[in-house]
Amino acid sequence: MDIAEKRSDLLKRISTLDDQQFERIFDEMMAVIQHGKTYQLTEEENFAIDQALGDDESTRRLQKNQVVAEAKGKYPNLKFK
Repeated sequence: MDIAEKRSDLLKRISTLDDQQFERIFDEMMAVIQHGKTYQLTEEENFAIDQALGDDESTRRLQKNQVVAEAKGKYPNLKFK
């Protein structure tokens, strides 16, 4: 994907956000654009990562069809193989 395609993809994704989603990420995006600030994980994100790392490996394994089904539900505009 070249730069033009990346810009187009980003604009399409931003335009599909609802107001709440947009408000949640706008300030973070502006900080990165204006100041080169790195993204800071939220407490909720840190907790989810810690929880995932602490899981027993056997409980983290999902079937491919489960992963694809969940991804399609979250990202209906993407194409999956």
